[in-house]
Parts: sequence; C-alpha cells; structure tokens
Amino acid sequence: MKNFKGIFLKVIIGFSITACLLGVAYWITYENLNTLKKNLLTLSEVNPKYVYRKNILNKIDETETYVKKYTINKNREFLYRCDSSISEIGKNLFELSKLSSQDHDYFSNLEKLNKYINQKLSISRQRIEMANAYSSGKEMSAAIKRIAIPEKKSILPVVDEQHTAPVEKKNFFSRLFSRERNKTKIAQDTIRPVESVSEMPEFSAGYMKEMLQQAEQKETEKANQYLRENLTLIDRDGRIHDSIRAVATVMEKLEMEESVEKINHLTEVATNKTGNILSSLIIIGMMATVLIIFVIYRGVRFNEKLSLELIREKKSTEKLAKAKEEFLANMSHEIRTPMNVIMGFTEQLLKSDLNNEQQKFLLNIKSSSKHLITVINEILDYSKMESGVIMLERIPFSIQEVVDDVHVSFKNSAEKKGIDFNYVIDETIALKVIGDPVRLKQILLNLTGNAIKFTDKGSVNITCRLWNAESEFQTILFEIHDTGIGIESHVHKTIFDQFTQADSSVTRKYGGTGLGLAISKKLVELHNGEIAVKSEPGKGSVFYFKIEYAVPVITNAEQPALIEVKNIELLKGKRILIADDDEMNKFLAQHILEGYQVDVDSAANGKEALEKILNEYFDIVLMDLHMPEMGGLDVAIAVRKNKINVPIIAITGNVLRSERDKCVQAGMNDYISKPYEENELLEKIINQIPTVY
Repeated sequence: MKNFKGIFLKVIIGFSITACLLGVAYWITYENLNTLKKNLLTLSEVNPKYVYRKNILNKIDETETYVKKYTINKNREFLYRCDSSISEIGKNLFELSKLSSQDHDYFSNLEKLNKYINQKLSISRQRIEMANAYSSGKEMSAAIKRIAIPEKKSILPVVDEQHTAPVEKKNFFSRLFSRERNKTKIAQDTIRPVESVSEMPEFSAGYMKEMLQQAEQKETEKANQYLRENLTLIDRDGRIHDSIRAVATVMEKLEMEESVEKINHLTEVATNKTGNILSSLIIIGMMATVLIIFVIYRGVRFNEKLSLELIREKKSTEKLAKAKEEFLANMSHEIRTPMNVIMGFTEQLLKSDLNNEQQKFLLNIKSSSKHLITVINEILDYSKMESGVIMLERIPFSIQEVVDDVHVSFKNSAEKKGIDFNYVIDETIALKVIGDPVRLKQILLNLTGNAIKFTDKGSVNITCRLWNAESEFQTILFEIHDTGIGIESHVHKTIFDQFTQADSSVTRKYGGTGLGLAISKKLVELHNGEIAVKSEPGKGSVFYFKIEYAVPVITNAEQPALIEVKNIELLKGKRILIADDDEMNKFLAQHILEGYQVDVDSAANGKEALEKILNEYFDIVLMDLHMPEMGGLDVAIAVRKNKINVPIIAITGNVLRSERDKCVQAGMNDYISKPYEENELLEKIINQIPTVY
C-alpha cells in the first residue's frame, strides 16, 4: 500500500511538473507571438507628432496661398480662410508642444519652427497691409479732380449735408486692412455741377498736361516702390520658408529615431522577459525527467514552426503586393500610352480650322477620353475604395453640364435601340454647386448605362429636382426612369451588393459583373446621401438618389480665366531630345514643340538616347521610362554617373507613387504622366530651362 501510495505520489508529482512545464512552454510561445504582434502594430502606428507636423506645414501652405489670392483680387473671403488656417497652425503647435515637452532636442526645434512661423506670418501681414495701402490710379484720379474742379470758392460744388452718406460698418478684417480713414463720404447725387463754363478759371493745355504728367510720375513711383517692397518681402518669405522646411526635416528625423528607439525598447523588454522565463525553465528542466525535456522540445519546435510560418506569410504577402503593383503599373502604362496619342492629337485638331460639327465631335472625343482616364485612375485607386479612404473633391461645377455629358455619352446607344432618351433639370437648381463632378458623373453613367442596357423599347429619362433648399445648401434628387424589364421586389434589398444581379439569366443575356450598382452606392454614401430603387417586373424601374451640395456665391471677379503658359518665348531655339519607343507619342511631342520653334531630336530606345546625350548637347531631355534595350531609369543613372547635368523629365503612363520616387532616385528632374495637356508639357519644360548649365 505504501509503495502504491509512493508511486501514486510520484505520478502525481510527475504529472504536476509536466503540467507546469507545459504551461510554461505555452506561455513562452504566447509571449513571443504577442511581442511579435505588438512590434508589428507599433510599426504600423502613425506617430502623432508626424500628423501634427504635417498639418502645420499644410496649413502654412494654405495661408500663403490665401495671402497671394487676397493680394491679387482683394476678396475678403481669403482673409477669413487665412485666419482659420492660422488658428489651425496654433492648435497643432500647442498639441505638438504637449507631446514633445520631455524631448529637449525636438522641443528646441519646435521653438525654432514656431519662431520661423511667426516671422512668416508677420511678412504675410505686411504684404496684406501693402496690398491694401497701394491703390493703382489714385494719383491720376486726384489730378483729374483738380483739373475738373479748381480750388476756388466760386466754383466749388454744393454739398447737401442732409444727404451725407454714413460710413459702412466694417468687420474685423475691414478695420484692420482698410485704407479708408474718413468717417463720412459725400453721396454722389448731392454734388451739383457748375452751370456755366464762364464761371471756371482759365486753364491752358500746358497746365493740364503738366498736372497729368506729375500724377502719372507719382503713380509710377508709387507702383515701383510697391513692387520693390513686395519683392523684398517675397524674398524674405522664401528664405524663411526654406528654414521652416529644414527644421521640419530635422523634426521628421527625430520622429523616426523616436519610433526606432521605441521599437528597440519593446524588443529589449520582451527579450529580457523571455530570458528570465527560459532561465527558470532550464533550472526546472535540470531536475525533471526525460518527459519534461520532451515537452520543452515540443514547445520550442512549435515556436519555431510558427515563426517560419510567419516568415513565409510575410514573404508571400510582399510577393503578392509586388505583383499587384507591377500589374497596375503595366496596365496603366499600356492604357495611358495610346490615350496620350488620342487626347494629344484631339487637342491639336481643335486648334485647327474646323466647322461646328467637326469641333463638336472632337470635343466629345476629348470629354470621353478624359472620362476614360478618370475611370483608369479609379481602377488604380481600387484599394482605396475598399478601405474607404477616397476623398471627394469640392470644386464649383454645373449639374447641367454633367447631365448633358451623360446624355451625349449614351445618345447614340439609345438611338440604335430605338429608345427615347431625354433629361429634365429643375430650373430652381443653382447654376453652380460645390462638389465632386467626376463622382456624380460616374454614378449617373452607371445608372443610366444599366437603364439603357435593360430597356428594349420605350424610354429612359433623367430627372433632377430640388428636394430641399437652405441658405447655402441644396439637396438634389436624381431619378433615372426606364421602361425596361423591371426587378423582382425580393431582389431590391440585395441589388446594390457587390457582384449581384437579379438572376443568372440577366448575366447571360445582358452581360456585366454586377459591380456598377455597388460602386454607385459607395459613392452616394461618401456624399452622405441615399440611394434606392422602385421597380416591378415588366413595368420598368426608377433608381433614385439624393445628394446635398453647397451653393457658392458667384461674382464677376470669379469668372474663369484662360490658362496661359508664362515665358513661352524661352522655348525658341532650344534643343530638346525626345526618347520614346512609341512613334505616335514621339510624333505628338515633336509636333507640339516644333510649333514653338524648338530644335527637336529623337531616339527610339534607351541605348540610342544615352549615346546621343553623351556625345551631343541638349537643353532638355524628355525620357520615356519603358523602352527596349535600356529603360529610362537606367539611362538617367548612366547620365548622372557621367557628370552630365542636362535636365531630364520623365514621361510615362504609370502614375503610382513608387514610380515617381524611382525617378527622383535615378536623378531625374521632373515627372509628367500620360496623357498630358500641351500647356502642362510646356510648363514642365520651361520650369527646367533656368537650371541648364
């Protein structure tokens, strides 16, 4: 019995020790995996200092933009926006100071950044005050008044004090920046002109000419002084802006060092904890049995297996990401290259003599090409749509123009099927609203395309009605009516799901993936809108959605101006090399440049382009990235290794950020993506001409 009890006790002790060791082994495995997870999460976290610093730099750029716009057109709305941006800068500086109070180096750089920002804002205030103080034509107007109304009591106009107009009340910015100091102004209709010329003194033509010349001289001196002072402030502002960027770069480096230090600390803590546990495990293992050693061995093997699986998964993920990026890059290049030819030659044809019908056709081609490029961009941003980070534009646009473009896009398709296709827009809808016209057009194209596709007879109509109106906003209801096949009621709830259609026969007969309605729903929801459908089989369907838009205040000063390229005369006589294996794209660029008296040479591949650059002189090189024998990146690297400083502008159909970074690393000076506008190409080239050595 005693032996049995001893054996039983030993078994109990053995199982207890085994259970403890198994628990320790499991705990070690869990801790290692948990530490790995924490480190991965730490790597993926965004340093809050980085966010606040980026916000500060962005708001500084916004403030500078608003100051420039105000000095040009004196629109006080830009002062309000400038004040808002300055307030945001202050808030972000305050939050950043709280985060960096314990970091002496970072806080020191933050103080420098604050000082430079204050200097920059001071310069901005001076520019605004100078812009308010300067008034073109003031001296000339004064001279004309002196000539027209001499300073003699007998001919002064009579002013009716009862009609003296009160001064208009001004807000804070008006009081701060206004040049007017008079408390009252004389109403225009209270001045009575002199009734007889005989009452006026005699003025000679010489006297009037002298007064006008003096006024013109004063006006010129005043304008020159304003220009000199403004240029001085701009120069100071540029140096301060460079200082801000330099300090921000140092702060970014400190942020990266802080992140690395944090990760190292977490790794060290995890390593120490794991070491302590392993030490205890070794002590216990020395007194344990072979069974315990086996359990430890199993635990270690399990841990190694998990680590190997994590490594394999990481490599597989990286491989898939690289394959996806290469696929998107190749697809973008293959589509954008011919699109550049289509859009480029369309633009060149529009500059020639055309009749109205030809011009209309070309404008439709240009509009459709731009829409196709938008669709390509959306395909490239598909991952953003899946993660919900697509940002909507907020620009003024006409709903009439968007709906008309949609009507033009499907008019021929409807006529071929014998369908009546019309649209009606409520007259109470504002002529211009603020929003994203591309996304609205995409929604209407998807819904209208479906309506025409599923309608064999009858009509398709687009209706835009004002649903709700407030002082600054309008909610617009868009309806697409069709007399097509209709939809069963039980499908209404799932019709907007991805890859969903009414039934399999729809796909067989009409085609499509069922993704258009899902994308439309996501885009409407991005606008905080609603989308739904009313339909019965055989009676047609009505797809409708509501979106709220802001209504801008349009003034005569906000009329759009023609885009002009500055310093276009700099192109004359310049020698430019075009390196591109696509003959049509090369011919297009050559045709554009030769129109501005540019000496153009070309190369059909990278090897030929490198040979010409090494042996001949060029002012600019336009380099395609994807060429046979030698790619554009390799050519740029070889050129820089040979100490040749000719400016190189990359031209490619790839718009991925990684591709642009590769161009910079290879030593290229600028980047332009296909398809490009003529003015865009010319501006890129002109911007590089001053850097020629």
